[in-house]
Amino acid sequence: MMFGDPAVDPRFNTAVEYDITLTPEDIDGVIPEDLCGVIFRNGPADFRLAEHEFDGDGMIRRLNIAVDGSVAFLSRYAETAKRRIEADSPTPKVRGFGTQIPGGPLHNMSAARERGNAANTSVMRHGDCILTLWEAGKPYQLNPSDLSTIGPYDFEGQLDAKIPFSAHPKFDPTTNELFNFGIDYGKTTQIVTFRLDRTGKLTTVARTPVAHAPFVHDFALTSKWCVYLVGPADISLLPFLTGLKSVNDSIKWHPERGTQIVLVSRDGSRSLTFDADPWFQFHIGGAFKRDGEVIVDLVRFESWDSVAGPLKDFRNPIGGQEGNLWRYRIDPNKKVAAGEPISDLGVEFPQFDQRLATQDYTYSYLAQHPGWIGTGGVVRIDVRSGRVDAFNLPAGFRPSEPLFCPRPGGTFDEGWVMSWVWNPDRRATDALIFDAEHICDGPLATIKLPNVGVTFHGMWEPSGPTGDTPADSGGGAVARPPGEVPATPNSATGQM
Repeated sequence: MMFGDPAVDPRFNTAVEYDITLTPEDIDGVIPEDLCGVIFRNGPADFRLAEHEFDGDGMIRRLNIAVDGSVAFLSRYAETAKRRIEADSPTPKVRGFGTQIPGGPLHNMSAARERGNAANTSVMRHGDCILTLWEAGKPYQLNPSDLSTIGPYDFEGQLDAKIPFSAHPKFDPTTNELFNFGIDYGKTTQIVTFRLDRTGKLTTVARTPVAHAPFVHDFALTSKWCVYLVGPADISLLPFLTGLKSVNDSIKWHPERGTQIVLVSRDGSRSLTFDADPWFQFHIGGAFKRDGEVIVDLVRFESWDSVAGPLKDFRNPIGGQEGNLWRYRIDPNKKVAAGEPISDLGVEFPQFDQRLATQDYTYSYLAQHPGWIGTGGVVRIDVRSGRVDAFNLPAGFRPSEPLFCPRPGGTFDEGWVMSWVWNPDRRATDALIFDAEHICDGPLATIKLPNVGVTFHGMWEPSGPTGDTPADSGGGAVARPPGEVPATPNSATGQM
């Protein structure tokens, strides 16, 4: 497909920016009275020059549900160096995950990594600002009031310029700490583990060597460990560094190597590395320790090869294997890991009640994707029993990551689930709101948005008693990553 050709799937047309207040005609059903706050979502939105789904320029969308029932929508592109350089260009000027610069290897070899930062993967709050995240570079800082771009952010000089701040940080509500990682592809590849304390200070707690040059998108956090599940999807660095191939085309699947289990203690004082059977995952759900074991839930694919094709041919994906929710039990003492499926549904984007982060939990909320084409749905799976509560969408409707929104003063898992869904009938986006305990009953309300394009990840910020959200008031000093909310006591148990 030539650059600039219209997308086969209108989700991948270039999205425009909006600043609108919705009318009652834009809402079907009734938005729950207690559901007040702001949802931020991030994802690629300008695909003019993209040869891969991961390479569209990032756009931040903000949906504000006010205490008076009014609903407003705002969307703005992250004004990255990449976007400025390519503003009026008919061809790519910087490399992406799967996008090469025309002109051959020399042009691609000289391209700087940071210039390719599309800021398009996820979003988190840090004090009084919003950060967009992209796993191969620095965050970009935005003004939460109007989503204008301030610029790249390095945590006041605490982030090494050569080490990226990945797109899936984890927040522990019991300690008010945030952890994240970056991959340093040097002479020896290292996983660099970061800790952000309650004062906003970022420190590097560990550098852990790993074999080869793996593609790692996500990790897990327990009360003791940062858990990296390093599948044998390795980047062949020579073809990439010499400009011959993109990152995507440089990734090779080596099942004979198995998956590396890497456990890094949260204070960086200890690490363990051992092997398990091969698999591939993008996203990890809940994780916790129990009876000396580390429990990790994730969406498992059999191989990188099963997902690489549809992602590259994203405008018209054909084939591709579906992912399934699995639970892995890792024994640090015996250095073994064993997994089993929780459900055989084709799913992705696992989320849960983030007040239970690092603790045993019951429900995972997911987007149902049976393969890469066909229908989808919004699903709640009981991770203990495998019981499924699902709402199936009509053919052609495609759900995004569902976010759990706690009911104020409610117990764990009491609240709502919101998923943004591509509606092919309107050629636009619907924000569907479900009762988290009755997904199968269908949405309580549907907010009809414009065509906001593809969104990957997001976060929910509830309003306070005055109607203010952290976006209005400046929030706290500690960051909260995608989908996560401030810790509040469980009203039934009094526990955090």
